Amino acid sequence: MRSAKARAAAKKHKKRPPSALRPFSRRTRNVDQDGLDFMEFVKGYPCAACYFLEYREGLPARVGVSEFAHYGGNSAAKAPNLRGLPLCRQHHQDGLFSQESLKKRFGAYWGIDVEAIIGRLQAAFFAGR
Repeated sequence: MRSAKARAAAKKHKKRPPSALRPFSRRTRNVDQDGLDFMEFVKGYPCAACYFLEYREGLPARVGVSEFAHYGGNSAAKAPNLRGLPLCRQHHQDGLFSQESLKKRFGAYWGIDVEAIIGRLQAAFFAGR
């Protein structure tokens, strides 16, 4: 006769069905279509940091492609696709003062109200649907 510890260990390591048979497998999860559409919508806007630098400092804004930069979240999870802003590559990922380097301090460093920008982008996106 097995001990209670051995029975618990055997129960814990029960053979699980293949992932294809599990009802909510990660491979077959439903993708949030609104989030993907919002990401494409935001990419059509100029870089938020360059825009505010041009407005506040009179510096010429870079003309180029904006990337969707997720904003918020934590170290364990990326922010949802409905929370992001348009940033050029330099302000998004490259450089010492990029959003990837500064994380949640990005808006304070550049003097940008990130929450207001995200709110306006979301309002424009859902108004146009």
